Parts: sequence; C-alpha cells; structure tokens
Amino acid sequence: MIGQKSGFTLVEVVIVSALILLGSLVAFHTAEIVSQREKEERMRYALLEMRAALDKFFEDSYQNPAIPVLEKPRFPKTIAELINTKRPIPGGSFYLRRLALNPMAGEIRWQLTGSNGTSEEILVITDAVSAFVDATMTIVDIRCPDTVLPATGLNGIPYKEW
Repeated sequence: MIGQKSGFTLVEVVIVSALILLGSLVAFHTAEIVSQREKEERMRYALLEMRAALDKFFEDSYQNPAIPVLEKPRFPKTIAELINTKRPIPGGSFYLRRLALNPMAGEIRWQLTGSNGTSEEILVITDAVSAFVDATMTIVDIRCPDTVLPATGLNGIPYKEW
C-alpha cells in the first residue's frame, strides 16, 4: 500500500503512557515500604540494645560499688549514668556507647519511663543529659515517643508500644 503513513495513534500513545505511569507508581510505593521497613528494623535494634543495657545495669547493680547499699538493686537514674558507667567486671565495657538515633524521628528522641516504686513518670529526651523531675526516679523502660509520623508500624502496632 503506497502512501500509507506509519506511526502510532493517539490511543496507543495514551495507553503506553498510562502503563508507564502505573508502573512507576507501584515502584515508588514499594520503595516507600522498603524504606519504612528498614527504619523499623533499625529502631527495633536500637530499642533492644538500650533495653538490654538497662537490664545489665540492673543485674550488675548488686556488684557496683558506686551504688549505695540501700539502693541496690536499681536501674540507672539517667541515660548519662548508663553511658558513663563501666560494668563492674574485669575488663568491663560501658553499658552504652551513645544514645541511639531514633530512625523514625530522624533524631535522638526517645521516651523514658521512670519509676520510684510508688509512682511513674514519662520523659521525652533528646540527649543524654535529660533527667526526671523527681530525682528518685530510675529508668525502667525506653520507647519511641508518640510524636513520630507515621505513628503506626507496618505491622499495625503503634511505635510507642514496641
């Protein structure tokens, strides 16, 4: 057929463009999920590391000469105490090297739960020198604050409950 022009029709161009757009949207959404999952994994590891340090401090407090006998056993009163105290064993290392970055907040931001045996206090910290208002409080737990966005993990559980 002489004189017939070759090329794409408008309908073909629109369909191909729509398929490319759909594919890029799926890829973008998948990349967001993978990124959030990676942040959640880093946060889970940071929480496990800090909670393990709290537990070790409590266990070692029986042997720690810096803690008065009447206070034994106890959890640390501040994060600084957890960072600056060495384990009371030969060649003991520090409980924590540093306060971990909260990957969900993009900064050092954690929620501490303090207890003195009769009451509890919640404190959101952004550095190692933050302390409870009540000096008798000790740190019994550390969590992700409820101010991070998104507030819920991919598993449907709010980060503050991890």
